[in-house]
Amino acid sequence: MNNHVVKSDIFWGYLSQFLNMGSYLILLPIALYYLNEEQMGLWYVFLSIAGVTQLLEFGFQPTISRHTSYIYSGAKKLSSVGIPDRNCSGDEINIKLLANFILASRKVYFIVSIAASIILLIIGTLYIYSLNSNIDSHTIFFSWVLYSISNVTLFYFGYYNGILKGRGDQTALNKVIVISKVTNIVVVIPLLVFGFGIMALSIGMLCSVIVDRFLISRAFYNDRYNETKLAISTVITENLLSLIWTSSWRLGFVQLGSFLILRANLFIASSFLGLAAAASYGLATQLLSVLIIVASMYFGLQLPHMNSLQFTNSKDKIKKIFSISLVIAWFIFIFGFLCLIYIGIPLINLVSSGTKLFELKYLVLFFLAGFLEMNHSLCTAYLTTLNRVPFMWSTIISGILIVFFSLISIKFLGYGIGTLVISLFIVQVCFNNWFWPVIAYNNLGLTFFEPFKIAYLSLSGALTNSKKV
Repeated sequence: MNNHVVKSDIFWGYLSQFLNMGSYLILLPIALYYLNEEQMGLWYVFLSIAGVTQLLEFGFQPTISRHTSYIYSGAKKLSSVGIPDRNCSGDEINIKLLANFILASRKVYFIVSIAASIILLIIGTLYIYSLNSNIDSHTIFFSWVLYSISNVTLFYFGYYNGILKGRGDQTALNKVIVISKVTNIVVVIPLLVFGFGIMALSIGMLCSVIVDRFLISRAFYNDRYNETKLAISTVITENLLSLIWTSSWRLGFVQLGSFLILRANLFIASSFLGLAAAASYGLATQLLSVLIIVASMYFGLQLPHMNSLQFTNSKDKIKKIFSISLVIAWFIFIFGFLCLIYIGIPLINLVSSGTKLFELKYLVLFFLAGFLEMNHSLCTAYLTTLNRVPFMWSTIISGILIVFFSLISIKFLGYGIGTLVISLFIVQVCFNNWFWPVIAYNNLGLTFFEPFKIAYLSLSGALTNSKKV
């Protein structure tokens, strides 16, 4: 297995994540021009309901990726907690273990896709029709059904992504994302121009998913990975469903907490402040999500490598990779936020037919909360390389408190959308934003400013070597 990140991996990684979330940014000016405020608000409700079903994923994908890394690094047996034992022969892959693990992963995602179907097509439909809207009911129905089918399809084949990442084939995965998102853009733009409205976004999503899953399946059975084909044809001797569950359930509750922290406020906005407020909050959340994902991309590319290094107890190498990845994320986030303030907001105001971001003071606070959220999330992502999830309860409690304070402020005290931002910031800064970075730094033996020093020395060394060449 090759988990070392090279320049081409970084290129495809950033391009895929730019298009993964950036496709929405590319489409955003056109959508804002052709869709009214209600339609944009409804689309953000679609996204948020889909976010609820993402909770069903319950941490399975990072767990599958992590355990796949262990298998390809030579693990002889998997453990639900802690680093597993290694084969005496080094990196030799245990084909039977891989076969058992692939089958268990497939079963998990089959169950998840069934549950997602129920939530999206029954509960989601009832919620959408409970909202006050002037949009044609047939348009809402068909748009929602197409969008739901797309999400269920993604779930059904979701285990492919985790195994591809874990075996070090993330670049192939990123190439697929690029092609599928370009498909989405190519389909949506003309449909919006020809007046398909919100249905254009759903049709584009479905076409993108079909292309994505077809190419992912081809990458999964790539000839370079004969052990995967051997595993598929191997007789199953052990059921690893319980191992995946016991390794994942904590991350699943973390995802629940994260949803409450970042997404639940949009439901509060749409239910108590209307679809126009939901459009404003949803737009800000979308922009923040794009920025966090792009800024965190290099760190995410390095995560499988850090999993493998934990397996071989290479602490110094992890320390260097962690520090450089973290500093890169900080600088990209700050640069992106400045671009949003001076370029993005004027552009949105120019092209939008009604949807606006909220006041600048709340927007700055919202993105400050997002920066701190990203920072501590990257630190907790590092902690998962130890095959432990110590941050579950703090994430859940924080999410519940944010929802509680937001509801009290809006429903009973009559405050506006700014209180959603304030509750998010205050709750997170009280504990999560500072505690988990401290734990991660202590585990790696880092001081507060040491990541800057390590990143600077690494950059200086790279520049010196390039001059010599």
